[in-house]
Amino acid sequence: MVKGKHFSTECHTSAVGWLSKVYSYKATKSNLVSLGYIKQQNALSDRTLREWLRRSRDAPKKKGTSGRPISLTKYTENNILRCLRRNKDGLTCTELHSILKNEYGAIIHRTTLGRWLKKIQGVRMIKKKLVFELTQRHKKARLDWCLKHRNRDWMTVMFADEKLFVGQVHVREKRYTTNSAQQQMTPKLQNPPEVYFWGMVGCARDPILTTMEKHPDTDDYFRMLQCTLQPGTEDDEFIHDNASFHGTKKRVWELRRILESKGFSLADLPPRSPDLNPIENVWGTITNRIFSRGRFYRTAAELEQSVKSAFEIVVKEQMTAKLNESMRKRCEEVIAVKGDYPPTRF
Repeated sequence: MVKGKHFSTECHTSAVGWLSKVYSYKATKSNLVSLGYIKQQNALSDRTLREWLRRSRDAPKKKGTSGRPISLTKYTENNILRCLRRNKDGLTCTELHSILKNEYGAIIHRTTLGRWLKKIQGVRMIKKKLVFELTQRHKKARLDWCLKHRNRDWMTVMFADEKLFVGQVHVREKRYTTNSAQQQMTPKLQNPPEVYFWGMVGCARDPILTTMEKHPDTDDYFRMLQCTLQPGTEDDEFIHDNASFHGTKKRVWELRRILESKGFSLADLPPRSPDLNPIENVWGTITNRIFSRGRFYRTAAELEQSVKSAFEIVVKEQMTAKLNESMRKRCEEVIAVKGDYPPTRF
């Protein structure tokens, strides 16, 4: 009879016999017995059996899994590297896990695979580039625009755009490649600061960079243009993208009136065409400059000052007499692919 946490000799011997079958590594699956079956045969409570397992010296000890981490075999490591070399654009951890399972029959947990990819030399993590899908209508509009403007004079055009800078670079999707370049890893901030900028660059006038609210509406945008733009000659053109808060067709007359009062004429830009706006390259160069070597920012004031300092340097380097040549080259690349995104740009 069992009372509390004490065992009789008969019950103790019986439990040891059953547990020997449970923890035996050489036993077949048909000989393995569950703990529930042991409790039923010996009339033991769950708490009593677990306490006996913890205290008894006669109970066989199960081999522990802690200590040395599980490592992949050399064959599996070679298969991983072979898959990465075969895909030049890189693979996500989920895609690589699926390929290893379907083609090589390797069953590896995604967490184990991700940890191995971070530690191995010769493999780095990259960001997946965001490319918008183009319909036939978009391609036709881009092609017509480039055919019309490829030989024009771009020295009288000012390009404008908005950009949200966050205190830490956000990785859209983790992709791994065997490229020899290294990537600096930075600690993840819980609430990184955010600053929304509006900028205008070109050779016709001095560049402008100012801050805006994060989610502006049309009235906020028109008010910002009225206060920021300086009067100039009437030969200059103003180009911006087709953001929703830039004004609908019903309010385009109001935008034209504001620009005309500042000496600008409004020029069109085809939709989904960031490659035809040079200020996008300015934003990219600023991002690479302020976040180089894994740098991050904890305050909005520090981030704003860093962006403004980099903007002055980048504009002096890029917005020169080469603008005409650059825009002609962009138009020729779009014409060569019949309105699609050029492979050199994306």
